Amino acid sequence: PSDDGQPEGAHSAAVPATADASLPQGDRLDDVAKAHVLDVLKKFNGNKAQAARHLGIHRRKLYRLLERFEVPKVSPAPAADAAEISEHLSN
Repeated sequence: PSDDGQPEGAHSAAVPATADASLPQGDRLDDVAKAHVLDVLKKFNGNKAQAARHLGIHRRKLYRLLERFEVPKVSPAPAADAAEISEHLSN
């Protein structure tokens, strides 16, 4: 044990009992996760199968995340429309 009585390597970070509603928008886990998912989708030009593979999650999980994050559904489009998809994902 360490000097504070905790096992070696244990951390004693304070964790609030409830979520802190005073956190600025963008600092919440869902905000960070949404931004990351949208960045990955943009990287793969809206291809959800490739994005899910890159994220290490099943495609169904990606669809559920997009629904939870209230991301509008975008119809698959030919490669010529990739710029339009990319623009939509960046908004």
